[in-house]
Amino acid sequence: MKKGFTLIELIITLFISNIIILMGTNMIFNGALEYKKAIKQDREKNYCTEALRFIETQIEDKDNKDISVNHGELVIKKNTSDKENIIKKIKLYKKADKLQITYYKKDNFKLNTNTIINNIEQFDVYRDKNVIYVGIESESGKKYERCFGIKVGKKVS
Repeated sequence: MKKGFTLIELIITLFISNIIILMGTNMIFNGALEYKKAIKQDREKNYCTEALRFIETQIEDKDNKDISVNHGELVIKKNTSDKENIIKKIKLYKKADKLQITYYKKDNFKLNTNTIINNIEQFDVYRDKNVIYVGIESESGKKYERCFGIKVGKKVS
């Protein structure tokens, strides 16, 4: 009686084990890609909702005197006559755009600019009487929208 394996049995065993290893590696790789995709979508959603919350705090600030919408920009004038905040989309070359707020002081012409959110496709802002509608379209094409009521006594132009 012969002991051991033949060469053909050994090759078949190696072939089957390699197929199993390749399938397992492929499953792990696809799982990692799906995980990265889910993380990116979750971050995008969180960044867009935080941007909308930030805009809400700017609109509902007690120091606001006048809120207006001009050509896709949200202009918030403060009670002190020399301060004005402008929220607008900035177009970037060969990249997705970003949403910025500019804090402007008229008395000394000082500009401070901060980025609210990066990688957006579209920023829509419009008003209807005492309601301001804001929409942000993310890089992946999802739209996030909110409407904000303006308290009576605040001017909307």
